[in-house]
Amino acid sequence: MKSDSDLIRRALAHLTSVELTRAYNQWVVVTRELLASRALLRAAIGHMSHNLMAQAYNKWLEYLEEYTHARAILRRAVFHLRDRLLVQSLAHWRLMVTERNPYEVLRRASAHFMHTLLARAYNKFVAATKELMHLQKMLHGAIAHFAYRDLARAFNSWFAISGTLKRMRDAAARALSHFMNAALSQA
Repeated sequence: MKSDSDLIRRALAHLTSVELTRAYNQWVVVTRELLASRALLRAAIGHMSHNLMAQAYNKWLEYLEEYTHARAILRRAVFHLRDRLLVQSLAHWRLMVTERNPYEVLRRASAHFMHTLLARAYNKFVAATKELMHLQKMLHGAIAHFAYRDLARAFNSWFAISGTLKRMRDAAARALSHFMNAALSQA
């Protein structure tokens, strides 16, 4: 069974106009090139999209590792500070108990403990949390900016090429239709 392409070629072979045959052959070459460039563009867009997602995921993993490490360091620092200040407070309290009223010493030691240790630990925790949140926000913004910028560029390029391809396809279809109608009316 003969395809439409073979039938069109046979019809063109019977025509006396060499220019129309050349135009049809050129149209076939251009159409094949456009299909090949469309496939190449589709592959490039897919590669860009997957590559950007992989980069974003790797950045997120790096951030998570840094956050976990910073959290562990902060926890060790708070525990060390707490333990050190507890030992110092206990030593100071023992010294004061032997010299003064035990209730006054206990009140002063607990007030000192509450106002220094907890305030220092809390302030360090707040500062570290703010810094981590700021870094997370900056990283998220940077990843989003690069991903959306490249995707927008790819979409705009694809949109421009697809509009050009549609116009060329419509013009070729009109020319072929006109050509076929003229050939059939002469036959």
